[in-house]
Amino acid sequence: MQIETDNKDGSITKLSINWTDECKYELKLIESNANFPDSVQEIRKTIPLNVEILNWTDDYYIYSANRANSDYTMIDTLWIQK
Repeated sequence: MQIETDNKDGSITKLSINWTDECKYELKLIESNANFPDSVQEIRKTIPLNVEILNWTDDYYIYSANRANSDYTMIDTLWIQK
């Protein structure tokens, strides 16, 4: 399980992880109190987000992510809270 906290609004999102390769995995929404329309939440529950870890340190990793049937790819940093 991956738990994400938005430091700006305090929302928490829980996602299931399915590893598909050493540095690749799929995320699906389990639950979230983030302010998204129901239609967006349903997409997040049914269509996995494909993630590839591009680089990492002990404190963060840089990843790219996209959904099937989407031309949009996001590249961002995920900070690891210990």
